[in-house]
Amino acid sequence: MLVLAFFSGLWSSVALAALGRLDAGGAAAIALMVAALAVPAAVLLRRYPLRFERSSAEGRRIGQTFGIVNGVQWGLIAVASVVLGALHRPELILPAIVGIVGLHFVPLAKLFNARIYYGTAVALVLWACAYPVLLGPGSDGLGALGTGLILWLTGLAVAIRVMPEMR
Repeated sequence: MLVLAFFSGLWSSVALAALGRLDAGGAAAIALMVAALAVPAAVLLRRYPLRFERSSAEGRRIGQTFGIVNGVQWGLIAVASVVLGALHRPELILPAIVGIVGLHFVPLAKLFNARIYYGTAVALVLWACAYPVLLGPGSDGLGALGTGLILWLTGLAVAIRVMPEMR
């Protein structure tokens, strides 16, 4: 939930900045969105020890796999950005990034036994394909906003799922 809070806030901030709407009100709205996920996550982290200790074999495996998945994601983002830039297709860079971010949720769903991440993957890949067509040229601000919203909704779904543990 903390990672989803951070990245939903980051994508939303980039979106509002691109749309020229990152003022005090926009920043406050983003801060509230992030807090709505970060506060329950912090409560859970304080109440329960980490599920996978790094000292255990399972914890090391999860940490290594998570690192590999994220390394591959960032590598693909870099390659896609360079290739699309070299092909003079900058309008495809953000949709490619959104699609890659979406695809990285597939192995994470299995790694963390979080089926909700499959839905996140589908939503982000569909959004990456649809928003440039539906919204047209110059829609990257709205594309980033939609991405932030999808990540935030995923975090909210995770929070709702773990709420019984918080009582």
